[in-house]
Amino acid sequence: VRIPSQARDRLGFALTAAGFLGVQTFFFAFPQTDFYVERCTQYRGDLRMVHTLIHRDRGESQPLPTVYCNLGCLDYVWLDLHSKSYFDWWQAGNYMYRRDMAMEGKRRARLVAPFEIAHYRTIEDQLTPGYKAVVARFYETDFSRAPISTEDFARLCREPGLDYLVLEQHIEGLSAVQVGKLYLYSCQDVRTALRLPEVSSSDRVASRER
Repeated sequence: VRIPSQARDRLGFALTAAGFLGVQTFFFAFPQTDFYVERCTQYRGDLRMVHTLIHRDRGESQPLPTVYCNLGCLDYVWLDLHSKSYFDWWQAGNYMYRRDMAMEGKRRARLVAPFEIAHYRTIEDQLTPGYKAVVARFYETDFSRAPISTEDFARLCREPGLDYLVLEQHIEGLSAVQVGKLYLYSCQDVRTALRLPEVSSSDRVASRER
């Protein structure tokens, strides 16, 4: 049976469109599968468990937790953990609009500097000397500074409104939940372990207003 050329054109167009739609659907749906998350991503499988832990005891009416994560990807906090981000390099783009925001961001950058440098050291062989200099200048620190210390944890975990740290590094003497390649620190637990003063409710309100 001969198919008219016009019908063949329509059939070819329909098959091509169906093929493109199928490919797009595959590339959208496959990254959401457990197989892909667990075996084809570096952290997302671990972050699923972290998400469960930090939201386990949170009521629906309670505010989202605030998380600092040094993995170098803001989407991990916003999307995978469904939380507020305490600080990330990519949030710095907003600093140009408000001076008070820029000053607060600069202050937070100095607090997280030891943790950020610890992350960059895990990929140091991929960084040029110029890029290292940019990182050190942004965080107002030395790229070859000492490793993370309990004093660095103490300064950061006294921040009002900061609830959790999600890091690649483990520090002896501090309680953390290991989730695959990651470590989840509760700022409350860190303050207790280091015998730090509790953050007052007024400090927490001031922090939220910032």
